[in-house]
Amino acid sequence: MNVLFIMDKRVNAGSIHAVANHIKAGDDLGHTIALYGHADPRYDGVRFSTDIEFFDRVVFIIESGLRWMSGLRVPRVLEAVPRERRAILDADGMHNPLIVIDGYDRNFASEPERATWLRHYELLADRILQPTTDVRVSGVRAVPFYGYDLTRRARASSKRFDIVHVGHNWWRWREVSSC
Repeated sequence: MNVLFIMDKRVNAGSIHAVANHIKAGDDLGHTIALYGHADPRYDGVRFSTDIEFFDRVVFIIESGLRWMSGLRVPRVLEAVPRERRAILDADGMHNPLIVIDGYDRNFASEPERATWLRHYELLADRILQPTTDVRVSGVRAVPFYGYDLTRRARASSKRFDIVHVGHNWWRWREVSSC
């Protein structure tokens, strides 16, 4: 199987480490996995390709924004790859319903903003994947493996906590920055 990921590339943020680990796992299992674009030495362990026709599947990794897609040749991708061979990996759960906690902590500013995301998703693919074990929306498929690399695990000399939640929330910076 040959899989091409398309995403907003950031050197040390977002899903870039997951993509590098998917590429390594693919190599170990005899598959070719790459990230759309030209080779860039800043991305250790990432294979790049712009040969869309070579790949059996194209997976759009969508995180905190949609504007990055305007610079891509999305019409070329949509024309070259039939809809049934495209998927969206919804890394931040943006396909989920509007959630508001404490009056300001939210995944969308409004229902119209959520509708904009969903329209973009509908244009790209029918298959929505989320890195979760707890799917919240009908039709979304769970992806239990999301490029975790056990060798990158930080090792502490002394145990300070019994459990730590590793995640993010764009709206909670107010609380985090005051700690």
